[in-house]
Amino acid sequence: MRFLMNENLCSKLQIDKMDEDRLLSCLLSLNDLESTVLFYLFSHPGVTARDIAQAVERHRSTVQKALDQLMSQGLAVRRADSLKRGYIYRYSAISRKKLKEAIIEEAKEWCKMIEEKLA
Repeated sequence: MRFLMNENLCSKLQIDKMDEDRLLSCLLSLNDLESTVLFYLFSHPGVTARDIAQAVERHRSTVQKALDQLMSQGLAVRRADSLKRGYIYRYSAISRKKLKEAIIEEAKEWCKMIEEKLA
C-alpha cells in the first residue's frame, strides 16, 4: 500500500503541534470530510453510507464520494450484504495499527531514497 507523501508535507513545527488524527490526515492528504469519515469508520466498522451521512450530518452522495476516495487509497473496504430484495453495502476502515505501520514503513523508504540521492 502506498498512501503517503503529500508533496506539501507538514513542517516539523506543524507536526509537533498535531495530534495523531491530524497527522494521519496530513500524511494521507485527506480533506476534512474524508478524515471525518475515516475516523468514524475506525470506531464504527460495518456501517452503511446512510449511517455515516447521518452521523456526520452530510448528504449521502457526498459521503459516498469520500468513501470512494478512501477505498481508492486502500483505507476503507466495502462488502455487500444480501437483503430479501437486493443488497446493501457496508464499509469499514483498515485497521488503525496496520495504517500506522504502513505509513512508518513508507516514511522509512522515502528517507532511504532521499539519502541515496544525496549521497
